[in-house]
Amino acid sequence: MTRIEKIKWLSRYANISTEYKVVFEAYVSYRLKLLSIKAQVITGMPCGSSMGDKLSNAIVELEKLEEKALAILEELQALRGKIQKTIRSIENNSSKLILTHRYINCYRWKSIANKTGLSMAQLFRIHITALDELEI
Repeated sequence: MTRIEKIKWLSRYANISTEYKVVFEAYVSYRLKLLSIKAQVITGMPCGSSMGDKLSNAIVELEKLEEKALAILEELQALRGKIQKTIRSIENNSSKLILTHRYINCYRWKSIANKTGLSMAQLFRIHITALDELEI
């Protein structure tokens, strides 16, 4: 596997994590929408209401989003385990730390440099060496 392919494989966690956040935010939004739907007032007078449709549609949408979020979360947890296992196979602790910060914690390069005290050049050299050492 080339370095680019390894980076793409490792980056899947961040990509799926972003997808989960989007679905979860939509779930929360629909849940708030559902809570804001006012109850039907019964007056004894015959009249039509679309309130029931709004409520049932919101509940259906909420259930779909919940199912999707749970499926993504399961995939995310499985992938995280695979990536962590792969990173643990590297002997160098600095390499492990950098790969974990980048691909599990989803930190930006500048943040990793600040946390580790390494220059960007040192960071990239260690990253390249770590990628070459990875067996995927």
